[in-house]
Amino acid sequence: MRCALLLFAVAAVAGMVLLSKSRSRFATQFSEAAFRSIKVGAQARSVLAQLGPPLAEFKTRPFTAWVYSDRSQDDFATHGECALNGSFTIVEFDTNGVVRHVGGQLAPTPGRILMGVNYLGLTTPDIVGLLGVSSNAVVSRFGNPRAVYDYRPVTILQYSKSADGGSYERRDIGIGSDGRVVQIWDEFYED
Repeated sequence: MRCALLLFAVAAVAGMVLLSKSRSRFATQFSEAAFRSIKVGAQARSVLAQLGPPLAEFKTRPFTAWVYSDRSQDDFATHGECALNGSFTIVEFDTNGVVRHVGGQLAPTPGRILMGVNYLGLTTPDIVGLLGVSSNAVVSRFGNPRAVYDYRPVTILQYSKSADGGSYERRDIGIGSDGRVVQIWDEFYED
């Protein structure tokens, strides 16, 4: 009986992996091995030589993100990425210090993550009400954030996207103004 349950579990996980891969579309010359060999600091021309042309290329605007969280966010302060195993709320500000986006997640117990809710307990009407307010108003309401990260403008080379508009394996490279890799996205994007 245990063997049958174990085989069922392995088959279910394998099926989910295969399903997730089938929902991802990659650039023509893309390979996982070449992608994984790319490092922060590499020249953009080296990326293009190894991975070929991306599916799309677009430029981001600079912004500042604050994180409110139930734990230290050292990676957020240095790389702009949250510890995904905890609860957090991210508040993004445009270059004028005005809220442009709010998001996050809640992790009520280890291994359980709830999307659509967040550490500060903000509802959709709360979030809509925060859009356009100043950073001073956010501090007045919630206090100082756990960590802050200033995002610089980058050119994103998109090497994967969803084949059907749903979740997919995200494989993107961020190129800074100096022509070098500043960020690599190697993750499963859940939609």
